[in-house]
Amino acid sequence: MKSKFYIFATIIMMVALLSSCKEDPIVPNVVTKDATGIKGDYATLHGEVRNMSDGEDYKCGFFYDVSAEMSSPKEIKANANARFSAKVTGLLPGTTYYFKAYIQCSAGQIEGETLTFTLQAAGPSVETRPASDVTGNGATLNAAIPSNGGSEITLCGFYYSTSERMSNKETAQYTGTPDSLFSVPISGLSGNITYYYKAFAKNAFGTAEGEIMQFTTGIGAPNVQTRNATNVASSTATLVGFISDGGGTAVTECGFVYGTSASDLSQNVQSGSGTGSFTKALTGLFASTTYYYKAYATNSLGTAYGDIVSFTTSGILNGYEWVDLGLPSRTLWATCNVGANSPDEYGDYFAWGETTAKEKYDKTTYRYCRSWYSNGWEYYGLTKYCNNANYGYNLLFTDNLTILEACDDAATANWGAGWRMPTAEDFQELYHNCTVIWTTQNGVAGKLFTGRYSGNSIFLPAAGRRYDSSLGNAGSYGYYWSSSLGTGDPTDARDLYFNSGTFGVNGSSRFNGQSVRAVCQSQN
Repeated sequence: MKSKFYIFATIIMMVALLSSCKEDPIVPNVVTKDATGIKGDYATLHGEVRNMSDGEDYKCGFFYDVSAEMSSPKEIKANANARFSAKVTGLLPGTTYYFKAYIQCSAGQIEGETLTFTLQAAGPSVETRPASDVTGNGATLNAAIPSNGGSEITLCGFYYSTSERMSNKETAQYTGTPDSLFSVPISGLSGNITYYYKAFAKNAFGTAEGEIMQFTTGIGAPNVQTRNATNVASSTATLVGFISDGGGTAVTECGFVYGTSASDLSQNVQSGSGTGSFTKALTGLFASTTYYYKAYATNSLGTAYGDIVSFTTSGILNGYEWVDLGLPSRTLWATCNVGANSPDEYGDYFAWGETTAKEKYDKTTYRYCRSWYSNGWEYYGLTKYCNNANYGYNLLFTDNLTILEACDDAATANWGAGWRMPTAEDFQELYHNCTVIWTTQNGVAGKLFTGRYSGNSIFLPAAGRRYDSSLGNAGSYGYYWSSSLGTGDPTDARDLYFNSGTFGVNGSSRFNGQSVRAVCQSQN
């Protein structure tokens, strides 16, 4: 019979044998995988856990840094999975980043190998947000920039249109330094209209656009503009206004308020109703007087006004009207040609230095040209306004006069003291201080000169010119004498020349019959 000691020793040996057969604990392995989605200012990091024991609790994530030594790494955590990832944002373009995956478990912190990726800059991303502060004629458009693409935003704003396809779109640009959010207020919209809009943002690498959104304006005030008066004379003028839209409802009345002071527009004239252009002719005005006026339009919401605009009625000198175009020299221009009764009439034709019209225009009928004979040949030479003897009578005459004297000025001779023909410099001033368009008045073609600062206008008909006994180029060209002699050949004088496309101060033969538009000088 075995002793108790033997049985106890056997048990001890069996326990020791069983203990020597227990497996060592499993240590997991972490693999850092290549980064993906590297764009703009972000990238997605990936890692994988291998040999993880079932039921083991662990945490995982990544360390990343701009130095290979990972001296000051940043950490981003990920959900605990066999394959895990995390998106890193706020990165710098053109920069190489070092990163590695890690897990934390019962065996401690285990890290994968270090990999790298280089961030390339890209276009931004932009989101269109709902509009706010929508009224009858305005709204505030809103947007967000989730990412600048790793590069500075150089331009952003909105496109908007009444077409869902964004045809004929307008641009509302953001003028500040854009942050993650930006807004742009827009105005001048039509009432009770649906508008479509989308945000855009641009950096050095591309332009992004958000989705199209929409809003509908309410009923607003009419959009009315005051425009320059026309047909301004000494006692009459025609006021002009324009209504681009009625604010989403019918315009029941439109017209003008006016007066001789911008602060006292106490006189009212009604023009009609509806949208589009509207006018009102005023009579009984004072000569040489500045009037101020603004257009108005009324709908069910109320009355809206355009800007205040002014005009100055023509003055009268010796019975002939002048217009103040607001020129720097204060030169005043006649409303019609010498010999005409209205702005669209051609008037008389004058050879340069002559004061009456005639049937034939050439050197044989010219007042200051005389013939002589030499060796059986007939020659013609100038007897006044000659600064070169080669063109003077008998190849000897010169007087060096280059500006017409009053007795030879067609404007002075026909309209009296105070009126004169313009100089070449007066024509240059007219051109540089007016808007100039080719148009017709009462079926007559010509150039309309409108002062940039006064809004007043003069019309110069394309009256052509006469040579010999015929009239040429009427309706196509205008030729207007200045009082200035030509700069080269003294048989030429300087004139204003124009047609439908060109305009200039040139020289023409002084024997021609051409138009004269008189000027006088303001005394104010």
